[in-house]
Amino acid sequence: MSVEMMAQVFKRYPVGGGEYVLALALADHAHEDGTHIFPGTESLAVKTRQSERTVQRQLVKMVNDGWLVLVRKGGAGRKDTTEYRINQEWLDGVEFDALPKIKGDILSPLSNGEKGDILSVKGDIAVSSKGDTAMSPESSITIKQPSDARAIPREQSIPEKPKPGSIVWDSERKIFSGIGEQQMQTWEAAYPKLDIDGELSRIELWYENNPKKRKRNLQRFITAWLARTFKDLRTPRVFVTKQPTPARPP
Repeated sequence: MSVEMMAQVFKRYPVGGGEYVLALALADHAHEDGTHIFPGTESLAVKTRQSERTVQRQLVKMVNDGWLVLVRKGGAGRKDTTEYRINQEWLDGVEFDALPKIKGDILSPLSNGEKGDILSVKGDIAVSSKGDTAMSPESSITIKQPSDARAIPREQSIPEKPKPGSIVWDSERKIFSGIGEQQMQTWEAAYPKLDIDGELSRIELWYENNPKKRKRNLQRFITAWLARTFKDLRTPRVFVTKQPTPARPP
């Protein structure tokens, strides 16, 4: 527990709401220098009175905003949790908006590098086991595409990369990745009184169990699901009681 870190958040963290409460919870777990933050998502959800999905989304945003630094990606074990630290530049007085931004969801499944010191590479950002980031040089290798499209069989063709900001299916975590705060706010405004987080969990369960019925445009698919559920929520169900058939006279 670090009273100093919590005081810094109280004084300088610019975002309010649930993200502000999460920042306080992370500071509560930190050492006096802002390091060694590794609580589980479940415990953070309980402490901040939010769903685990909301906490995951806020953690991604904090890392992308540069306030939180990913030190080590956790494994599959229950005790092997992800470790963070608060950005030293922010602790030294750099304003929140001036922190270097990171694009992409760097909390998605990571692969170990050959030497074990690189946890992931997303675009031009490399996250090391010490929490440092480095810019990777542009590749000097030129890939020559075949002139004949038939040179690459259809079943061996390279899949199209998802567009930045699009929703994709994370088969390892079995969740939809890429759902931003703005998208959640749009759904919450369009479908009031609907538990968006709860519906997303049900959609993910259906999506995992129905691989042959999966859709390519996930944003359209999820929005259509929410619209149907919201319509059913607003439409009262009418139950008709079937009257018993009168007995025939003897």
